[in-house]
Amino acid sequence: EYSRWTSGTLPFNFYNSYAGTQTIYTAQMLGFEGGKNTVTGLAWEYRAEHDINDFNLKVYLNTTEKNVYDANAVALIQNNNKLVFDGTVNMKEGEHWLIVDFPEKAFEVMKGENLVVTVAMEESANNGTFPVQTYVFNSADAALAGSDGLYHSVHYNGNVPFEFGISGARAYKEIPVIHVASLSDETGIDQAVGTTAGNLGMAFCGDALRLSGKAETLSVYDLSGSLVSRIALNGKSSVNLPLAPGVYVVKATASD
Repeated sequence: EYSRWTSGTLPFNFYNSYAGTQTIYTAQMLGFEGGKNTVTGLAWEYRAEHDINDFNLKVYLNTTEKNVYDANAVALIQNNNKLVFDGTVNMKEGEHWLIVDFPEKAFEVMKGENLVVTVAMEESANNGTFPVQTYVFNSADAALAGSDGLYHSVHYNGNVPFEFGISGARAYKEIPVIHVASLSDETGIDQAVGTTAGNLGMAFCGDALRLSGKAETLSVYDLSGSLVSRIALNGKSSVNLPLAPGVYVVKATASD
């Protein structure tokens, strides 16, 4: 289970008008089981002080043999980044998920490959503050043993639009928590969920959700990222979810 530490910088930074974050997620972090995995969407967990509407967001995906960045020679991975999302998005006051879907621009990741996620953003107003906190892990601030000491992300923010060859980017140890929607050639619909308690499996049977693995709570979100319900499992391996017709994201939080 990742730490509940947050960052006002990675991957979303509203202090200046422009920002960009690139993070390497290793194959071990992703935990894909299929030989070929087709990524169709991403989601980030955040907490916002107020609504932020209609800011421009671009998301690029890539693969790499690199595991980390060199803090002494900071450089973004510049070649072969595929633009999978380019549009305007909103963040709501409170704790939500930012969900970005791109089924028509799906990206293939082979088992064993590292995934590179680049987020480039532009907001019309320069906040001069950090109104959004995004959940991260590998933070030395969260606990003494919370970081491996390596640099997994590169970040830029300023008054010049982000581009891959931009100067002034810095390396960070923190890794934004990310949820990956994917299709696997072996397991069908899949979600990469890695925790210290092992993998969590979920399956619906009518209104009942059955779980394998250790889970402590369930959180249900609609596609706008708003929290619909949070349920304490108290050791149960099945729970009823009588939801209105629609599409939802269900998050299982592992117990220790």
